[in-house]
Amino acid sequence: HVAFNCQGCEHFSTTRLDQLNYASQAAAAGDLGGIDAVRRRKVITIGLGTITYNPKCVALICAAGEAKARVVRDAIEEPAHVNYPATALHKLPGAA
Repeated sequence: HVAFNCQGCEHFSTTRLDQLNYASQAAAAGDLGGIDAVRRRKVITIGLGTITYNPKCVALICAAGEAKARVVRDAIEEPAHVNYPATALHKLPGAA
């Protein structure tokens, strides 16, 4: 995800208070006191529309670990679609 914009987030979304999806809750559970604690929390996310609003925005897609390699590949190679939140960055002028 990009700034807590998980799979299914609209590419024109704005900054908002949101709840994590289950996959993100599970990933954060170890750091935030367990799954029950995470389910009760909300996150502030900078929407994809907010991020791409400025045409001078510079975005760098990176991730740590082999498990994230497919996510990075999809962000770069898949056509723009809500199933791949980072594909919203394709519309930036300097996107390669």
